[in-house]
Amino acid sequence: MDQDKEKFLRLATRFLSDEAEQEEIDQLHILLEKQEYQEWFVWLSKEWKQESNKLNREAFSKEKGKKLLAEKLERLETNSLKSTQPRKMQKHISLSPILKYAAVITLLLISGLVAYNFINQPKSTIVEETPWKEKNTANGQKLEITMSDGTSIVLNAASRVKYPAVFSDTLREVYLEGEAYFKVAHNPQKPFIVHSGGIETKVLGTSFNVNAYPEDKAISVSLVEGKVSVGKSGNAQKAMLEPMQQFLFEKENEKVTVQAFDSTATIGWQKNEFVFAGVPLVDVAQKLSRYYDVQFEFENERMKSYEIRANFNDLPLWTVLDVLSSVGNIQYEIVTDNQKIEKVILKNK
Repeated sequence: MDQDKEKFLRLATRFLSDEAEQEEIDQLHILLEKQEYQEWFVWLSKEWKQESNKLNREAFSKEKGKKLLAEKLERLETNSLKSTQPRKMQKHISLSPILKYAAVITLLLISGLVAYNFINQPKSTIVEETPWKEKNTANGQKLEITMSDGTSIVLNAASRVKYPAVFSDTLREVYLEGEAYFKVAHNPQKPFIVHSGGIETKVLGTSFNVNAYPEDKAISVSLVEGKVSVGKSGNAQKAMLEPMQQFLFEKENEKVTVQAFDSTATIGWQKNEFVFAGVPLVDVAQKLSRYYDVQFEFENERMKSYEIRANFNDLPLWTVLDVLSSVGNIQYEIVTDNQKIEKVILKNK
């Protein structure tokens, strides 16, 4: 096996196990520009997903995997040498680093040197089905993702994104529930499509934000740079956005509005910035709940419509609640459990 193939096996393993550093991801992207590596990666990803689904997270840990791998390699080496080497020579011979890299991918999850055999087998046996990856965030979390084409995503709290491990030759599609900021790698031959709550956003290469939480009343697509077309899935009529324009879809009446937007208020969440300019208290509480991982309750329904005008920049929850109390004519009660804030009850002053 040549050095490029050995390098590919190592990088693919680290990428599929979510252990790759950014430099390693970049190196893998370069290799995946070649069609043969794309085909190998598709096949390896499919086998990896099938086998990893059979294991719980503990069994799939890196350290346990290394230990299991070492044991299997030792047995493999011993059985092989018994038939070909005198007993006195067995302890002086070890498997090559190349073989071990191949086994890292396969012995732990697939059993046997399948990756090594696959690279040397005819291409007619390659499985073409593309596996999908899914990333989730909980309340209070954000996640940065780099996909196989170089596109980067910042996934906001309480969100989920699903995408192919390797994009097809003609199309790049992802499915989003929640909120994410996309910086799409430019590729005119491969349109990039984001499906989010019945709304379809199509781009060639640009930066934009999609907000599509299931519980929210509207879905928005906010374009920072480039150009995108946005509209309902299956509807040929799409709105073409220019930079700093926002597509707003109201779910209840399916009303569509194209308008300007405030960049800090819309995408400031990436830097933990929040701008509320006359926003109903119920919507403010929803955003803060996702960010701080705290449940909010209201003393009465009327409070939910209170308009809040305030800016927050990476502040602790206590400070945010004090500001809300001063600008919103409200007071709050904090309920804790084992010294952790469980919920905040908002009341009239």
